[in-house]
This record gives sequence, structure tokens and C-alpha cells, in this order.
Amino acid sequence: MNLKTSHASERAATSDTPRIRFDNVAVEFPTAQGPMRVLDGVSLDIHQGEFVSIIGPSGCGKTTLMNMLAGFVQPTEGRVLLDGKPVTAPGPDRGVIFQEYGVFPWLTVRQNIAFGLGLSSNRVPKSEHAGIVDRYMRLMGLGDFADHHPKHLSGG
Repeated sequence: MNLKTSHASERAATSDTPRIRFDNVAVEFPTAQGPMRVLDGVSLDIHQGEFVSIIGPSGCGKTTLMNMLAGFVQPTEGRVLLDGKPVTAPGPDRGVIFQEYGVFPWLTVRQNIAFGLGLSSNRVPKSEHAGIVDRYMRLMGLGDFADHHPKHLSGG
């Protein structure tokens, strides 16, 4: 594994107890050829106020590590702790921003924003759809890009 971490700490010496602890974690996924170990023996403490970067090539386990913290994946070995308690499932105390786009690439910005309004479960009258879409485009600073497709916008 080529997983590297970098700490930049500006925390006050208030506690030596980490907020997040990866304690000798390993993760294996089943494959047709047998188990594939994507993480092995990873230990990492992250304290309140620290900024941590996890850097490595594709496939080294960065996302798997984050998915364990999110509660989406359980370690095969070791444990993941948040405030001293085992992470066993997703919870409201953690947020996740997925790396995949959450838009339809074949629709324009305006069409993507309007998509949910067109669902049969929507209770907003059709006469209000354009105003709602315009409001959200203004809020997100996308007014000038209403007729552009997602690939023409910055992903970052």
C-alpha cells in the first residue's frame, strides 16, 4: 500500500484523546480470486483542530478509509473510533461529500435543477417551477451558466 498521511496541527493542548482513531485497521473485499486486502495495519490518530491529508495513488485505500469513518464499510480487522466510540454505522455526527457528480451530464444546469420539480411526487405547482429554478441558480451563482452542461463547469 502506498497510503501516506500528512498532519498540520494547530490544536491547543486541551486533550491527548483523538477525535478519530484508526486502530490497526485492515479491510478485505471478496473477489473471484479470493480476498483482496486493500488496507493493512493502518493506525492513525486525528485530534480536534488538525488538518489531515491522505495522499496516494488510485486504488491504495483512501476512499475505503473514509468510508470506514463514515460507517459505510466495517474493518475486517482493527477498529475505527470517533470520540472514543466505535463507528459501526453512518450517523448524523459525520458528513460525507461524495467524489462522484450528483448531476445528469446530458442535462443543462437549468434542467438539472428543475429535475426534481418534474417528479410526480412533487407538490409544487408547475407555474412556480421556473421561479424556483431561477432562485437556486442565483443562490449558487450559476445564472450565467443556465444553458451549459455540467462538463463545462468546474468540478472544484
